[in-house]
Amino acid sequence: SALSAIPRAMSKTAQSIATPRGHMVDFFRKSIPKIQSRMSLSTTASGTSSQQSPSLRSSRSDRDDLVAAQAYLMCSWFLDVADLPQKDMDPAVVRLTTKAIRFLLQAGCARSDVNCTLAHASVYIPDALKATGLPISAGAELGNILVLLIFIAHSYVQDDRIPLEKWHRYLFGSGPSLRTLNLAVIRLMSMRGYILRVEDYDLHIRYNTLMNGCRPSLG
Repeated sequence: SALSAIPRAMSKTAQSIATPRGHMVDFFRKSIPKIQSRMSLSTTASGTSSQQSPSLRSSRSDRDDLVAAQAYLMCSWFLDVADLPQKDMDPAVVRLTTKAIRFLLQAGCARSDVNCTLAHASVYIPDALKATGLPISAGAELGNILVLLIFIAHSYVQDDRIPLEKWHRYLFGSGPSLRTLNLAVIRLMSMRGYILRVEDYDLHIRYNTLMNGCRPSLG
């Protein structure tokens, strides 16, 4: 099937993504304000110095660090909201899901929009796991399904959605074909009867949990 073809094709791609080490939520929450402070200082320096290139390079590096920290933090809370304990999961799931969130942030999606997308996707996950019979320890196959569920939620939430072709290029590389991904997306939506709307109360709780959990720590 389309779903079973994805993990086989994705195995090498998933292994090539850097693995976040340990549960570092507190570390990243405290890192974000420090990075933002560096970015502010770098912006000031670039505006007063005639040699702007080093400051601009530093600013780009800080932006990359900020997005990486935000993506990891958002992924950790997303997995918690989806009731997927990280201690029981293959690290490949965490790194692939983090990369998908980072992809959305780097594409210019607002953090609030990404968290709304993740809140929807967290509702879709139980139906997908029940239908496929996948355990939490499934590894790359679970990671692939989570990414596609995030894509489905993104397409539902965002008016200006990022097409699957770009997800395929950035996240799946030389893995499954675009046609395979399209078939898998249709299969996943059919598991929910093509109903993507989430009840307002449930969505409100999940969204607020994600937004509050992802706030940087000033301590």
